[in-house]
Amino acid sequence: MPNHRNPHLSRGATLAERKEWVRLYNKKVELISEAPPRGAQKMFYVRCLTRGCSQQWMAQWSNISAGKGCRRCADKELSRKRSMTRCEMVKRLSTLHPDLILCDERPRAKGGHRRFLILCRVCDWKWTTAWSSLQQGHGCPSCGNIKKGRGRRLTWEQRVAIVAAMDPTIVLLRELPVPLGRPTMIQCACTTCDRRRKSTWGNLAAGKGCRPCKARRSGDAQAYTWSQVVTIGAGCNPGLEFLEDLGRRGGHRRVRVRCRKCEREFDTSWNSVQQGRQCKPCSMAARGLRKDDAGELYLFKFAEHGYYKFGINKRGSKRGRSHELAGGEAIYVLQGPLSVCYDIEQSIKTEYAEWLVRPNNHKMHAGRTECLSLDAPIEAQFANLPHKLSSLKRLS
Repeated sequence: MPNHRNPHLSRGATLAERKEWVRLYNKKVELISEAPPRGAQKMFYVRCLTRGCSQQWMAQWSNISAGKGCRRCADKELSRKRSMTRCEMVKRLSTLHPDLILCDERPRAKGGHRRFLILCRVCDWKWTTAWSSLQQGHGCPSCGNIKKGRGRRLTWEQRVAIVAAMDPTIVLLRELPVPLGRPTMIQCACTTCDRRRKSTWGNLAAGKGCRPCKARRSGDAQAYTWSQVVTIGAGCNPGLEFLEDLGRRGGHRRVRVRCRKCEREFDTSWNSVQQGRQCKPCSMAARGLRKDDAGELYLFKFAEHGYYKFGINKRGSKRGRSHELAGGEAIYVLQGPLSVCYDIEQSIKTEYAEWLVRPNNHKMHAGRTECLSLDAPIEAQFANLPHKLSSLKRLS
C-alpha cells in the first residue's frame, strides 16, 4: 500500500490497492473498475463524487494519479469564474487596485478574455485591458512609467525633477524632435565642465551623466598623464615599449608602441594594452605560426548577408571550408608566405577602412573585423595581387 512519504503505486498494483490510493489522494473521483487499455496506458472507469453530478467516464491512470477530476465540473467552475457580475468585479477591483475605476465593458471576441475600460484616479489615464490582467496585479501603465522614470507621457517638469534627483550636475535644455517610434532625445548640459550633448531619456533617467567627468572621477585612460600611461602599461604589458601618445581616435585613446622582442613599431589602443595584447607577429609565433610558413589569403562573398570576408590562415587549415559551410562563395584564394599574407591583409584593412562592416551573421563565429560591404572594389584589388602570390581561384 502507498504511504504519505511515497504516494505513488508500482506498475503491478492490484485494483483494490488503486481504489484505496484514489480514496486517500484523489477525493474528486471514485475508481469503479478496469477498462480496456489504450496503447501503453492503463484505463479505468471512474465516477465523479461532486454533489449533483455522478458522471461516469473512462480515464487514464496518469490523469487520475495527477489529481484530475470531472471535466464537466471543471467547466462549470471556470464558467462561474468568468460570469462574475459587475458588482462582484467592482468589489474585487476595489480590493486589488483602490486607485482604479471600472468603466465600460468592451466587446469580447469568441473565446477571448473579458475586456474593460479602466480609469486611474491618480493620473486620469484611461486604457483598455483584460480582467485577467487586473487579477494578476497589473495596474496603471502611466503611473508605472512615471515610477520607473520613463515614458513619453511625462511632462517636462517631471523629467527635470527626475534628472535632478538622479544627477544634480545635469541640466535639461530642450526636447529634440525624433521620428515616430524612436526614443525621446533631450539636449542637456553638464554644470561641471559646461559640456553640451544629446542623450536619450532612458540614459538620463538611469543616472548616466557626463562621460568626461565620470572618467576623471574614476581615473579612466583619458585622464591619465603620459607618465601614468607608461607606468601602468609596463605593468599590464611588459613586452611593449611606449613611444608616443596619439590622442583619441574613433572613441579610443591610441598610443605608439614598440615590441621589445621583434623591434616592430605599431599603433594600438590603450584598451588593448590593458588587456595584455602583444605584437601580432609575436602572438602568431606563440600559436605556432612562423613568418616563413605557407599561408593563404582568401576572399569569400556572402551575397545573402551582404558582405565580403577576407583573411589569412595557415595552408591546410579548415577555415575556408567553414566559410563555405556558412554560405560563403570563394572568390579568390591566394597562396604565399604567411608574413606576406599578413602584410597584405593589414594594408587592405587600412585602404578599405570606410567599407568595413560588422555583420550580424550568427554563423560567423570569428573574424567579424575583416568584413567589407558589397560595394567595396575589393575584387579588383585581389585581381592585381597574383604578382606577389600564386593564385588559386578555388580550393578543391
